[in-house]
Amino acid sequence: HPGLFDGEGLKRASTIYEFDNLFTAPLHGFRNTEDYWTRAAAKPHLHRIRIPALVLNARNDPFVPGDSLPHAAEVGAHVTLWQPGHGGHVGFPAGRLPGHLLTMPEQVCDWLWKQR
Repeated sequence: HPGLFDGEGLKRASTIYEFDNLFTAPLHGFRNTEDYWTRAAAKPHLHRIRIPALVLNARNDPFVPGDSLPHAAEVGAHVTLWQPGHGGHVGFPAGRLPGHLLTMPEQVCDWLWKQR
């Protein structure tokens, strides 16, 4: 998509905020980072969920700061929060290095099994 984003500015981006402002937001039709982060966020809607839902976020996610994650008081009764201290953005390794990546699938399967 020529002209959709500032390629030179993108090369200089050094934060997620700058990257989202220069690339992610315009690519997906948002005005800027604030517009993207506000309109794409699920957190403001979690209290309205009426079916069982598992919300999974590692507290050390480099893209989603732990202090921005939802608290139990901010979600509906049908929402289960799982916020392990480690896991990065999508890894959730367990055990000694190099670890294995079974923690997240096991936890999700366990949660799903309990929903039946």
